[in-house]
Amino acid sequence: MNTEKTGSFIAKLRKEKGWTQAQLAEQLHISDKAVSRWETGRGFPDIGSLEELSGKLDVSVAELLHGEKIPETLPAEEVKEITDSSYRLVKELFSRQQIRNLLLSFLTAAVLLTALLVHLNAPRFLSAAEAPAEVSVLENGQIIAVLSENVSGCDVETIHTEDGKEIVSLGCYKTLLGSLHKNGRQIVLLGEKGKTSEVWLYPGKEGDVLLYGEAPVSGGIETLPRLIYNYWILLSVIAALVLGVLAFVLRRQHYGPLLLKLALLPLCFTVSALVLLAGSSASVYDAAYYFSGMLLMTVLLYAALLLLLDMLRKKRSA
Repeated sequence: MNTEKTGSFIAKLRKEKGWTQAQLAEQLHISDKAVSRWETGRGFPDIGSLEELSGKLDVSVAELLHGEKIPETLPAEEVKEITDSSYRLVKELFSRQQIRNLLLSFLTAAVLLTALLVHLNAPRFLSAAEAPAEVSVLENGQIIAVLSENVSGCDVETIHTEDGKEIVSLGCYKTLLGSLHKNGRQIVLLGEKGKTSEVWLYPGKEGDVLLYGEAPVSGGIETLPRLIYNYWILLSVIAALVLGVLAFVLRRQHYGPLLLKLALLPLCFTVSALVLLAGSSASVYDAAYYFSGMLLMTVLLYAALLLLLDMLRKKRSA
């Protein structure tokens, strides 16, 4: 099939009808630029437009694909060749469109599933007021924490000081998935009486609470600040804006589309971060858990967005 021949044929039929490109485009509910691309051979109508276009121009789809009207006295072999080539082309276009739609649906479902799984397993750290754990010292000198039944899990971080002592940070959390069933009381080993000087519970926004040992002058140890997520989001927004402005300014350059695709990447990360942290920003401490979910969702969202943009570009050029 010759796209230039088909384009010239479309232009000829349009002029015979006395229509402008804009008038034909209006009847097909597309832009006049799309019609211009067809007529210059730089684009080709998609499956949905072929049948409607042939009806408006009073020709068959096969004649559109052939680029000229098929005479009734055409030899049977040539008719068969035109029909077969038209059928193959339509089948190929339909197959490509179907694959793109399936892939886009799969990526969309993967994004939603990722967000759902992260939210179901997202830790909400319990405060001291919720009594998530009791610290006890056994007869053999081991320091343990007995977790309450509503605790889904815990994070234990040990910090070694210069004087050879250990400071233990305990974070007890529950998840939406873990709330569906009782976990029973769990016992967690924190350290030994001779080596561990302090055990702190970091309950979230209320501040650290001393569970064992003597309170130091500093008032606690530093835990992962929740604001780190705000910094990631802020940097991503700035990067997306800068790249977006550059893509707009240099849109007529050959690297303009590349800058636009690069701008979409931090934008996707920002959206992923906001979606995954929604409702949990006040009690998020597990950076590795959330960050891995953000990266996975960013990749899936970026791939789905690129596929969608490609489909829109093909539709505009059709």
